[in-house]
Amino acid sequence: MNGQKTRRADGAERQGAPRSAGVKVTDLSVVYEKGKEHFTALANLSFDIEPGEFVCLVGPSGCGKTSLLNILAGFLESTTGTAIIGNKPVGAGDYARGVVFQEYALFPWRTALSNVEFGMEVRGISRKERRERALRYLEMVGLGAAAQTFPHELSGGMKQRVAIARALAFDPDILLMDEPFGALDAFTRDELQRMLATIWQETGKTVVYVTHNISEAVYLADRIFAFASNPGRLREIVAVDLPRPRDTFSAEFASIERYVTSIVHPEELVAESA
Repeated sequence: MNGQKTRRADGAERQGAPRSAGVKVTDLSVVYEKGKEHFTALANLSFDIEPGEFVCLVGPSGCGKTSLLNILAGFLESTTGTAIIGNKPVGAGDYARGVVFQEYALFPWRTALSNVEFGMEVRGISRKERRERALRYLEMVGLGAAAQTFPHELSGGMKQRVAIARALAFDPDILLMDEPFGALDAFTRDELQRMLATIWQETGKTVVYVTHNISEAVYLADRIFAFASNPGRLREIVAVDLPRPRDTFSAEFASIERYVTSIVHPEELVAESA
């Protein structure tokens, strides 16, 4: 796979029962053209993600993380290569994927409950069933009591909980998350990281998660895909074989965090040792 390595970390095996679709990407490239100029966002990318696995994508700005997520979401076509979810090529016309953005993307005129119901409405699920499922997922994210609340009445963290409930409620094969906690304060981000780890273990969903926060990646991921830029490429895959829930203050956690930093931001470690 393009020569990238896999580093195994000591620890317990991953928990959570896989019940979702895997991902297979083969020789995938994305080239943006503007007039006579060309920019290669992703170059010859190949990898597999197992059903039920939690994968974090980390790397510097411009390394193609979001482009890759948009391809898996069906929002963007690759220039060359293929991306398959389950046994079907990625296409924008199916409902196999739930997507969570940093910006929440809630409908302001809908209550929290109605926002969660939206994807199920589009799929034609009956009112009774979608109401039951929406309430169940709001309870799962800790917002059962806020079902009739409108987005302007919710904090940023609560809005993102609604967005996660909405993405999960129609039972997608895979959950795609683009820096969903990036705009939140540190306390709320830590709280939602713990919530997401618990929900992932309960649902067994495949998750592909973009983040700039390496500590967040080590806390959440089974494997971390570390990208380099110019052009965007997969430099190394780091396995995070630590027991869950993870102790962010442990020496093992710090060791993996430092190792991923050395791949993604080697200049930071050079500066530390100078």
